This record gives sequence, C-alpha cells and structure tokens, in this order.
Amino acid sequence: TAVVFGTGGLGHVGIQLLRALTSARVIALDVNDEKLRLAKEVGAHEAVLSDENAVENVRKLTPGGRGAEAVFDFVGVPPTVKASGACAMIEGDVTIVGIGGGSLEVGFGLQA
Repeated sequence: TAVVFGTGGLGHVGIQLLRALTSARVIALDVNDEKLRLAKEVGAHEAVLSDENAVENVRKLTPGGRGAEAVFDFVGVPPTVKASGACAMIEGDVTIVGIGGGSLEVGFGLQA
C-alpha cells in the first residue's frame, strides 16, 4: 500500500508513477474534493479526505490496519507530515516531497 498526501500537480504525477511502476494499492489524500476526484481518475484506488479522521481512515484501508509500506507527502506542512508518519507501518518509508515547513519526529522506542 502507498499513500499520497496532496493530489495537486506533483501528487497526480506521483499517483501515476506508483500505478505504472508498482503493484501498490494507492490511497490518495487531499482537503479538496475536486482534487480527490481527479486523483481517482489518474489511478488512485482510494481517495480519502484529509481531515481529523484521515489517519484512522487510511489505516482501515491497509492490510490488518497496520499502515502503509510507503507514504509520500507532497504538501510538507506540519499536519500532513505528522499524519504521514502515523499512516506508515512499522519499518515503512515516509518521503516528504513538499517543502511546507513541517518536520517529522521519529522515536526508536529503545528499552534498557
């Protein structure tokens, strides 16, 4: 499963590349219904409104609710960066493409 945050110009290209080059199930997120409709037209399997329930809704669409293997954030603002990390499965990949000023805090959960 691959998640794409932000389905504007670059996000649409990302969706198309994921569909052309991988067998991943693509889940697109955006705050704009028109952009979500377009995301489905260019190949997204699922289109999810990026709101306060986005992470929960994405996880429901992933096998076992574990999260996505790959997440691409084409927005890069603090809320999408945080949600990107939360949508990724353990040992999943998060790629922040957009430069919106967000930062991703990563914890390693090391135990003594």
